[in-house]
Amino acid sequence: MIVHLYHQIIFCITNHRSIFFRTIYCIILYFSIFSSEAQKQYPYGLVNKKYQIEIVDTNFIVSNKAFGGSTFIGYGMNFNNISHYFTDPILIGFTLDFYINKFLFQGEANLGFGKTIKEMLFSDGHFWGKDKFALSAHSGLKLGYSIVDNRHILLTPNLGIGTKTMTSNFLFTYNNSTYNPLLALYKIGLFMDVKSLRFMQNQIRINNQEVNYVCLRLSINYEGVIGKPKYADYFYGNMLYFTIGMGGLGRSCHRKKSIENKYI
Repeated sequence: MIVHLYHQIIFCITNHRSIFFRTIYCIILYFSIFSSEAQKQYPYGLVNKKYQIEIVDTNFIVSNKAFGGSTFIGYGMNFNNISHYFTDPILIGFTLDFYINKFLFQGEANLGFGKTIKEMLFSDGHFWGKDKFALSAHSGLKLGYSIVDNRHILLTPNLGIGTKTMTSNFLFTYNNSTYNPLLALYKIGLFMDVKSLRFMQNQIRINNQEVNYVCLRLSINYEGVIGKPKYADYFYGNMLYFTIGMGGLGRSCHRKKSIENKYI
């Protein structure tokens, strides 16, 4: 009876997508292994390790699609012309990730905070003074592929395209295009989820595949300007940036109908 109760609870919770319910699922599995009666009768492989719960059960079907993301802070290093007129920015941002098998589709957005190094004069009569606030807004779409994916790390190189604009006004309300040029970018990057450093919940793996995790994410990225922008003497340049933050993913899983009907 205890085992059947475990089956009912586990089935209901594994089909719930919220982190809260999956955390409860993790706790239930953790304590269930210490129940001698359940441990003897539980018909599936259940291994409890530090910060990991692994289930080996061919009756579980884990989705090949996963949703994830990250939030991060970072530091950028400017190169070429732009490095002579703007300081290296401090970055904050986020990503949204969608996986199909090992393929990654990622959207990225971040803001860079810095200031001007020299005064800039423009042909329309405007100028951008020295030591003034400078805000850059970056966005992009990337395609990646996970070359390493185990219980310790997820390593994913990626490339894509994006845009960048710069302004002296935090609210982007200045109407003159002098202060907010729209630059087209190409992007190349690599990020690593360090699964051995986890936050908020234990890692749950079913049939050697993560159901969900929240972990440390590190990345290195390079973005370059495509073409020659207006006022290239000021705005043309590339950036190498490093980020650190929290990342993770979650995917759905369920049991085959024959097993569901047997225990529920």
